[in-house]
Amino acid sequence: MKKIDFHVHTISTDKDGNFEFSLDNLSLYISTREIDGIAITNHNIFNYDQFSEIQSNLDIKVFPGIEIDIEKGHMLVVSSNNADGIERIRHISESIDEEIKNSKFISLETLLTLCKNLSDYLFIPHIEGKPKSISYETLEKFPKGCIFCGEVPNQSKFNYLKKDKDSLLTPVLFSDSRISKIMMTDHFSLRQTYLNVEELEFTTIRAALKDKAKVFLDIEGNDLFDSTGDGDLIYPGINVVTGKRSTGKTVFLRKIFESNENVKYIRQFELVQNQDDEEKAIEEFQKEVKHDEQKFIDNHLNQFKDLASTIALIDIDSNSKSLSNYVDSLLSFSSDTRKKNSYAKTKLFTEDKYLQLPESSLKSSIQAITTLIENMKIDEVLKKYLSDVNFTELLKELITNARKEKYQMKLREYVNSVLDSIQPILQSKSDSPTITNYDQLLHIKNLYKVYGFNKLVKSMKTSKIISLTNMGDFTIQVKRNAIDSAATLKKKLKKQSKVTHIFDLYDNPYDYLIKMTNEGIANDVGIEKAFFDFQYDVLNKYGKPVSGGERSEFRLMRALKDAYSYQMLLIDEPESSFDNMFLREEINKNIKEISKHLPVVIVTHNHTVGLSIKPDYIFHLVREDRPDENKYFKYSGSPDSPYLKSKDGNKIRNYDALMNSFESGETAYEERKVDIYDVVKDRR
Repeated sequence: MKKIDFHVHTISTDKDGNFEFSLDNLSLYISTREIDGIAITNHNIFNYDQFSEIQSNLDIKVFPGIEIDIEKGHMLVVSSNNADGIERIRHISESIDEEIKNSKFISLETLLTLCKNLSDYLFIPHIEGKPKSISYETLEKFPKGCIFCGEVPNQSKFNYLKKDKDSLLTPVLFSDSRISKIMMTDHFSLRQTYLNVEELEFTTIRAALKDKAKVFLDIEGNDLFDSTGDGDLIYPGINVVTGKRSTGKTVFLRKIFESNENVKYIRQFELVQNQDDEEKAIEEFQKEVKHDEQKFIDNHLNQFKDLASTIALIDIDSNSKSLSNYVDSLLSFSSDTRKKNSYAKTKLFTEDKYLQLPESSLKSSIQAITTLIENMKIDEVLKKYLSDVNFTELLKELITNARKEKYQMKLREYVNSVLDSIQPILQSKSDSPTITNYDQLLHIKNLYKVYGFNKLVKSMKTSKIISLTNMGDFTIQVKRNAIDSAATLKKKLKKQSKVTHIFDLYDNPYDYLIKMTNEGIANDVGIEKAFFDFQYDVLNKYGKPVSGGERSEFRLMRALKDAYSYQMLLIDEPESSFDNMFLREEINKNIKEISKHLPVVIVTHNHTVGLSIKPDYIFHLVREDRPDENKYFKYSGSPDSPYLKSKDGNKIRNYDALMNSFESGETAYEERKVDIYDVVKDRR
């Protein structure tokens, strides 16, 4: 077995955040994790000098590589560790530099052009939910046999993909580590892959990665993986940790948490609220639900926010004053009895300027068609469905129309500039009054917009349920309401301000908006949130508001849903806060589903969780009290194994461990069975 990590970063780029590379820490990482081979795969760049230094200072196989942005995903490209392989990766790096700077990614066509002999490379795409995963549709565009493995985000995905007979891709798990000067030994990644090969030659690696039966998470080939760096192997599914009180179960969980990245840790009792003050507990719960639903509210109000921001720029008072001035000047001009001189009689004296034309969409259309034409060169699907359309002629016609439009715009600007220069001269040489400028069309449009805005806001103030989201037996209900008082508006403000005089205008949306904008309130509270209030309710399966106990149940359901955005889930004694029926009917089902996506470790004394969930792997922790110091032991194995074994080879009966953990021992179990369960079982 050989252990590899083909995803190691040594150069800080705009994709990584700032870090300073440390060759010493790279050497320490390799020795600590007992790695046999690595690939240096920096984002869109290969540094020959740095690679040569790394290769000459390490006594393991170091392969040249690069992580490339391609088609909105990431692809690792690795080649052989000889001079030819190094030159191939350097050539790719230099060739893509300009395209990456301009487009942020390269096309599939570009990559295949650069990699002339595909067998000289190892292509490893991000897949199965790893950040920047490449879709399977995109991978199918590669030549057949070119892509045969993929990098997954965690051990559960590795296990799932390895067992999936329908998937042709071999899973690999790598660290994706930034080797910096500030890396701590305790935080060295535990994500590496074992290959069942004798030697780490490039051709041997390629051959092994074509065979799912030759990749493993542990050196024994059991698909367990080290969860702590100390050889504590767990299964990439459901792991149950049992043992008496004070045997180190929570310490074990904390060690796992500290040794891995992106871990969701649900601690004992953290989901239970203080029940001493019910009113305060409900208020805190409402805040939590509001926080979770905030993204939905922001999306819900997005269009309204844009509209309100546009309406806030309309100055109806200014439009009305312009109208008044225009009428006055018109009356003055028509009633002037003095003889108009030759200057006042000229047409230019009272000529109106051209109105500014609205912004054209032709430019964006031209850009879209240009992009489509370029994509059709490499995308067979686009060619198949759009080949009948003559996009080249369409582009020519759009460009011609854009040029005509631009000419008309320039002509209008020129005429307006002539009027701006001549009219003041004519007016200065005449005693006749001038007619002031007034944009009647703009005024009418603004009035219409304000009328529509007022009408819309008044309709939206009607109380309405805008979202219903199910989570197990619970329903999250979000209702939009009108703001009921100045006090409610004031609570929304970040800074304390007087708002009563502003809220007096609430029934006139436009005036309310302008007043808020002028006094800076709109920016404080958010222009859109100053119009509406939102009510957040969590309902049980009967449609009633949740009780105190149900609030805790909902919290656990929400925490489990949140776990999907992590790479591992740890739960410490869920039975401390919940009844067995809820655990069996709701939680077990959710945990089983989560375990398909990420490893789960549960500490429990409860058979409903510990056994009914049908775990994949079991730990039993034991403490031996001794005069000098206490000793702690971990025994582990599969649920159907007769014995659980420790790292030093000792073993205990699995049956005894389960009985002692979940039933208080066999004697207590038999007593309950005879004295209680059997007595009441057949009674009517």
